[in-house]
Amino acid sequence: MSQVEWKEVRLGDVCIVLNGRAYSQPELLNSGKYKVLRVGNLVGGDKFYYSDMELEENKYCFDGDLLYAWACSFDSYIWKEGKTIFHYHIWKLLPKEDVLDKKFFYFYLKYVTPRLLGKTNGSVMQHITKDLFEKTELSLPPLEEQKRIAGILSSLDDKIELNNKINDNLEKQAQLLYSEMFIEEPDVPLGSVVITTSGGTPNRKESSFYTNGSICWVKSKELLGSFILDTEEKITEVALNKSAAKKIPANSVMIAMYGATVGEYGIISKEMTCNQAICALVENEKYPYTYLFMYTKMHKQELINMAVGSAQQNISQLIIKEMLVHSDLDKIQAYHAKTDSLFQEMKMIQEENQRLTILRDTLLPKLMSGESL
Repeated sequence: MSQVEWKEVRLGDVCIVLNGRAYSQPELLNSGKYKVLRVGNLVGGDKFYYSDMELEENKYCFDGDLLYAWACSFDSYIWKEGKTIFHYHIWKLLPKEDVLDKKFFYFYLKYVTPRLLGKTNGSVMQHITKDLFEKTELSLPPLEEQKRIAGILSSLDDKIELNNKINDNLEKQAQLLYSEMFIEEPDVPLGSVVITTSGGTPNRKESSFYTNGSICWVKSKELLGSFILDTEEKITEVALNKSAAKKIPANSVMIAMYGATVGEYGIISKEMTCNQAICALVENEKYPYTYLFMYTKMHKQELINMAVGSAQQNISQLIIKEMLVHSDLDKIQAYHAKTDSLFQEMKMIQEENQRLTILRDTLLPKLMSGESL
C-alpha cells in the first residue's frame, strides 16, 4: 500500500471520546450490581469495586468496546467482561465506522501512545488530556487496508490469547491434583527442608553495573504467577561481584516480600539474579519446583495476611522459612511425576507467546507507517 493513499486526520474527527465517571471512595462498594472498572483492573488487578447506581448508558462499557487508559497507566483495551461502569481515568472510544476500523484503531493507539506520553501533563499524576488526544493527527489508510492490517495483528493476538487459555487449563489441572493429594495439614518448617535466599540492587549510579548487562535481574513486578523467561533489566558480572545480587538456580520459585506485591510469585526458567525484595525457594530432589510453585500459589493469601509494617506492609525470609510444608516425600515425588510434564508444556507455550509478542511488536510500527508486507 503506497503511503500516498494514506491521509492525515485528527483523532477527534474520526472518533467520539466518552469520559467515565469519577467516584468518591464512599460510593465504591465491596459488592453490588455493576463492577466499577478502574485503570488498575485493566493492567491486571483482580480486585473490583462495585456500584448499584443506575447511570446513563454512555457511562457503561460492554463486550467489544474500545477503551483507553489515559492516567497513571496508558494503553488501549478491548473490553470482554460484560456491562460494567468505567472509571473517570478511562475513555470509551467510538470510532466512526465508515472511516475508522475499531481493531485498527486499537492497534494504532498502542503505536502512538509513546508519542502521546511525551506530551503528558501532571507533576503528581501523569495524564493525557482529552484535548491533546483529540488534536492528535493520525495517518489513516483506506478502510479495506485498515482491516487487512488489523487482521494481521489480531491473528497474532488471538493465538497468544488461545495459548493463555491453554496454560490456564494446564495450571488448573496441576492445582486440582495438589488439592486432591495434599489434604493433610503441612507439618514441617519450610526453612528446614528448602534453601531460601534473596538478592540485592547494584548501585544505580554505576553505569558499568547495568550497561550491556547479560544477567537477568528479577524485580517484584515481574512475578506474575508463571515462568519468568526474561527480565526488564539485566546486570553485568561486575555488578554481580560488587553487590548483594547472586546467581540463583533455574526452577527456583520467587516470592515478593515488600509493599503492594507481597505474596506475588513466579518460577525462573533459567539461572537469574533478583533484588532484595524477593525471596527465592531453591528446589531440591525432595522438594521439586512443581510442589514449591503450587504450594506458594495455594498459600498466597496467607503470605499477604502475614505482612506487617505501618508505612509499608512487608514479610521477611524468616516468616517464609517458618511456614509449614508437607513432610510426605513420597506424595511430593508422586505429585512431581504427574505434573512436571504439565509445567514443561506451560513453559513451552509461554516461550511461544514470547516469540509471537516480539513478532507482533516488530510488525506494529512497520504496518502503522505504511510499510508493505
